[in-house]
Amino acid sequence: MDLDESFINKNQIAGSIRQQLAQDMSNYGYEIMSSLVTDLSPDAGVKRSMNEINASKRLKEAASHQADADKVKQVKAAEAEAEARYLSGVGVARQRTAIVSGLKGSIAEFEQQGEGRSERGRLGLFFSRTRCVFFRSFLQSTASRRKTLWTFYF
Repeated sequence: MDLDESFINKNQIAGSIRQQLAQDMSNYGYEIMSSLVTDLSPDAGVKRSMNEINASKRLKEAASHQADADKVKQVKAAEAEAEARYLSGVGVARQRTAIVSGLKGSIAEFEQQGEGRSERGRLGLFFSRTRCVFFRSFLQSTASRRKTLWTFYF
């Protein structure tokens, strides 16, 4: 029985002591009715060792809980990042769908307005206009690149 079990099983120890004393003292005419174990007091070094062992167990358990918490945080962060990327992809897909829809409408409008022109001429005019609209909006949003892009493009 180790020291921790001794503290837990004081009543069993008291019963064992009573039996042994009753047996030994019956030879002298004494009857032992009960025995009481009030306190177990190990050596100071043993107490210190026990405290260190208990502290070590608590630190180990705390480290395990901290590792579990870190794992949960990483999993949640990865899930959030995956969701953000998914939603970004959905947004890009919707944006491209809107662009294609707009291009279809513009082409249909050009076809109606461009009666008498060749198909190649209508598409060339359409793409030139689309390119100009794109660069105008791009240059408005990126003022610092304006000079470089204008000299590159024109």
